[in-house]
Formats: sequence, C-alpha cells, structure tokens
Amino acid sequence: MKGSFEKAINWYPGHIAKAEKELKEKISLIDFVIEVRDARIPESSHHRALQEWLQGKPFITVLNKSDLADPEMIKLSKLSIEKENEAKAVFLVNSRANSLPPALLKSIDELGAASTQKFKAKGILKRPARIMILGYPNVGKSTLINKLSRTQKAKVENRPGVTQRQQWIQVKTKQEILLLDTPGIIPTKLYSEDQGVKLALCNCLSAKAFDAYELLVHAIPLIDDLYPDAISNYYGVENYKSNVSAAEGTVANDLLISRFIENVALKKAWLQKGEADMERASLKIITDFREQKFGFFSLE
Repeated sequence: MKGSFEKAINWYPGHIAKAEKELKEKISLIDFVIEVRDARIPESSHHRALQEWLQGKPFITVLNKSDLADPEMIKLSKLSIEKENEAKAVFLVNSRANSLPPALLKSIDELGAASTQKFKAKGILKRPARIMILGYPNVGKSTLINKLSRTQKAKVENRPGVTQRQQWIQVKTKQEILLLDTPGIIPTKLYSEDQGVKLALCNCLSAKAFDAYELLVHAIPLIDDLYPDAISNYYGVENYKSNVSAAEGTVANDLLISRFIENVALKKAWLQKGEADMERASLKIITDFREQKFGFFSLE
C-alpha cells in the first residue's frame, strides 16, 4: 500500500488550530457539552482532547446516524463508551427520525437544571443553561440542534464544512437553554493511520481534501476485512484478492485494487475515451458506501 492515507490528505493546520483556539475560548462560557459522534466510526469521530478542553465540565455523548450503522456493532460501541465512564450518558440517535429519544431530552434537562441551580445559589436567577454541540464535520450537529430547537436555525447539508461560524440558539425544554452550534473541528494530527480513511468514507472530510481513488486504495481492504465480498457481490465482479493469478504470484495491494476499480467501471460501462473511467468508478463506490448500497456497515 502506498504510504498512509493521512499523507495524501490536504490539511490546513493553521485554520484548524485557529478554530480549535476559538472553541476553547467558548468552552469557558458554557456549562456542559453534547458531543456528537458518527455511529459508524465512534472512535474515529471522537476528540480525544475533549476532557482536557472541558476542564471537568460534564458532557453527554450522542452516537448519531445509528440508523446507518451495523446494528450489532453499534450496541457494542455504546457499551464500550459507557464502560469508559467519561460521558454522563451515551445515546443512540436515528438521523432520519424527526424526534429525539426521551431519555436524551431528560438528561439534557437534568444537566440544565443542575447548571441553573448553581447560579441561583449565587443570586443569579435568570441565567439560562448554556450547552455546546461539539463534533467533527458532518456528524449531524446542526440536525441535532434543529431537533432540539424545533426550528431550522442551523443550516444543514450532507457535506462537511456547512457551519462556518459559532451561533447561539435559544431552546426551551423544561429548562431554559442556550445551544451553541460550532463548526466541525478535526485534529491537526490524526490519532491513527486509518482514522483519515474512516472520516473520509463517512463524509466527515471535505471532498476537496483527498483523492477518491487514493481513498479507495486504503478503504477497500478495510471494508473487505470487516464485510468480505460485500462490495464485489454488489457490483457482480470478483473480489479484488481474486485478481492475483498463479503466474503473477503476489502483487502490490494498490495494483489489485486498481484492477478491481477498473473491473467495476468496465462492468458498469463507465468509460472515458474507450477506457475505464477510474475517477467516476471511485466516486460511485464511495457514494454507494455512504448510501448503504452494500449494507449497514460500521467500520469499528
């Protein structure tokens, strides 16, 4: 495999560092946080510096897009996060449902009540609870805010980078609450070699940040290890590992995947100047993964 995918991503560390600095400044103004993760990649969409940023302030973890994840794996992920005993509570949220789990709303109310009570004890009677929605790009922060506020105040699109600025949104449940929507923050350096692959596959990185073909060179083996033959069966072509003939012996993994993508393009008649259109095939395979054409997958 040609190096790590992280090296192929177009990073903007200066911009990321600036956004992180602004985020830390806002944390001083809030009482607790709702951390939003992508349920398909619950570890890769978790900010490991979160507790350090919060300095003891409580947080709730929401595993959003649970309706897109492998049902069995997401249950195990929820249990694993709960055992860490860092978040006050962990909730699965269906991204397609119009409402939120009652238990999530109850937990927000309880933390809100605890926050306002502290201020009442100091003689500050009308100070609403302030909470921040925090997470990677396109994990569903704005959608969650719109469900909580029952408005469309937070702009929502199925691509990263839509929220460009921090904004306060007033919400009333049983408590008076102010929600702070923030742009998605990614770390200046990824935690693991395959984190970038998972974030890109799940649409948490801008399409401008990476090459679709380069992503698949790293992503196809990852998916195939977890769900053997799912991609090849969907397109009606042989598994990429089957492309090694006895005469050739072992060849580089990226060459095998290149042949696989080419076979998909030829099977679908995606051609450019009479040859397999590798870019179109690569983009389509990524889109089909995101649209659950191969099934409901979790990558960890």
